[in-house]
Amino acid sequence: MKKTLFILFAALAYVFGAYAQEQKPSTYETITLADENAVATFEYTGVSGVHAYEFTPVVSGTVEFHVGYGSQMIYSTDAAYSEDSKTMLNKQKDSEGNFYFMEVTAGTTYYFTTSVLTDNMTMTVKYGTGDPGITITSNLSDGSTYSLGGQNLELVVDRTITVQNVTISYNGADGQLVAEDITGSEYYNTYSSSNYYMTFIFDALIDYMMDGGKLTYGDTFIITIKGIADANDPEKIYGTDGTYQISFVLGEPLAEVVGILPADGSEIYTYYPEGGDEGLVTFTFSDELDASIKDQVVVEVSYGDKEAGSYGLHHPDFTIEGNTVVVDLRGIMFPATVEGGRGSSTMQQTQVSVSIKGLMTTDGRGVHTNYPNAGTSAVLSFYHVVKEEINPSVFWYPDQSKTLVFGQDREVTFYIDVPITYDGVNLKFWDARGTERNVTRDVEKAPLVWDDDMDMYSITVSLAGTNFFNQGIEISLINASLMNGDNMEFKTFYEGTMPSGIDNIVVGGTNPDEVVKVYSVDGVLVKEGAAGTVMQGLSKGLYIVNGVKVAVK
Repeated sequence: MKKTLFILFAALAYVFGAYAQEQKPSTYETITLADENAVATFEYTGVSGVHAYEFTPVVSGTVEFHVGYGSQMIYSTDAAYSEDSKTMLNKQKDSEGNFYFMEVTAGTTYYFTTSVLTDNMTMTVKYGTGDPGITITSNLSDGSTYSLGGQNLELVVDRTITVQNVTISYNGADGQLVAEDITGSEYYNTYSSSNYYMTFIFDALIDYMMDGGKLTYGDTFIITIKGIADANDPEKIYGTDGTYQISFVLGEPLAEVVGILPADGSEIYTYYPEGGDEGLVTFTFSDELDASIKDQVVVEVSYGDKEAGSYGLHHPDFTIEGNTVVVDLRGIMFPATVEGGRGSSTMQQTQVSVSIKGLMTTDGRGVHTNYPNAGTSAVLSFYHVVKEEINPSVFWYPDQSKTLVFGQDREVTFYIDVPITYDGVNLKFWDARGTERNVTRDVEKAPLVWDDDMDMYSITVSLAGTNFFNQGIEISLINASLMNGDNMEFKTFYEGTMPSGIDNIVVGGTNPDEVVKVYSVDGVLVKEGAAGTVMQGLSKGLYIVNGVKVAVK
């Protein structure tokens, strides 16, 4: 078996020490707990900064700081609240959220601070029942099936710990259990984080074990972590002997991504029109996929930064067919640039990520992530957004050179070959006294629709409520922009007149008897005849008459 590069991350030894920016407390308060049943409450609404506390307990035991489900942290410190003296307290969870705790002695004065407070918070302080001991929770259950490239084992610990060693155990040739020390080996790298967790990525380790004939599909292997102790109090160990153990059954290998089009890391445009041929991302896999579980598959397309307020998330349409998944980006508008960090005005090129979770093969196996070191089982692809330059083809029907006949011409249609956004349509005209009047149509009354016959988008605007025959009428789109973000002006003006009694459509000139030729848009002669009647009987569509576009509706 070909060996693959493997990284085994484990946040094991001294895995915390959250970053705290040098900042003086904004408030100094005293915690008073008169007896073992007392509770002190601190309300923070519309405030920010670090908050400091002094506390002298009247009983020995544990003090608990309950902060809810937010990201607030509590540190012990010295009387000067100096930055280098801060140590995060042990952390636990209960039904009401997170709480931090510490052993205290009656009559001794202690000092505490919060991390920088950015959100509203209610904090309660009370005496506790004592340290509940080290807890470890796993995202996988004992005896789970582990497949190469599958979900990583993630262990969450309630505090900073130290560990003596980590082993993998398997049945040897004689059937006896054999344990190999993997701590510090090529499969083990120490990884530090402000959270208390251990993450194991087994692919290369299992690959190595299978190459050596120590494991095969269906075998059981055991991961054992020994010597787990509280980093701040080595006398406190996990469980009764400081050992955590979890077993797995080695499953068949997962399906893999064998191709992505457009390629991962390439560029995409700010938008792709619906109905076009572009804007589809095709993922091809090594095995046929189960299309019947499509409703369990989650596809997310995201960009930007949450803290900067530039984050965007979409759940696009997608199809599963054979060994491919096609994600449809058409109709989604991506910004060319976004703010790159919280509170920063620096703009950077937008990067879009496409994530697919929950895929299964037809024989029930999962799909190998193509980013094994990203801490996710999802299939991922990333793209840089490029602003597409758009040169739209636009025309109005009736043509802008036409004089509208009041009472006969009841609407105007605007055609464009690309989608746009706009807030509505404005109709400006002048009454008999020459006073300017304006009538607006919102998007619901003048929507952008796709016209199959014209093969273009259209907006039809009713002229009802106007008297444009006096001095004509100006029709314009309000706040119109192209899908790449460019603002555009879409405006036309018509002279107006009272009815002449001639009801026929006249094209090619003012003389209805003038002989004109009608061509299709691709240059084929369709008909020849008098301008006043030549358009009668023609199918709905776009034609060229004497070099002018004419629409038959």
